[in-house]
Amino acid sequence: MALPYCVCGDRKALGEWLEQKSEPFWREKECLRWVAEGKSSWEIGRILNVSENTVNFHVKNAIRKLGTARRTHGLVKAIRLGLIEFSEPALATPMVA
Repeated sequence: MALPYCVCGDRKALGEWLEQKSEPFWREKECLRWVAEGKSSWEIGRILNVSENTVNFHVKNAIRKLGTARRTHGLVKAIRLGLIEFSEPALATPMVA
């Protein structure tokens, strides 16, 4: 899916445009958010009460809509575009020597 040129520079407009283009994008963003937390497709399926195949379906759709080829690249692009927010895990605090 090609993104319109006028939208590419504006994160909010891009997010709105993507949501208008596809009804279930909220579920795809939800799956990507859990990917950002380091969860596997199986774990995400258990959390969302759906099958692992359903999670993979939503993640693949999100990757395709973002114009990326890999799960990690799609996640990074979604974070950079402000489509999902990544919260640092509690264990990511620096250790004091």
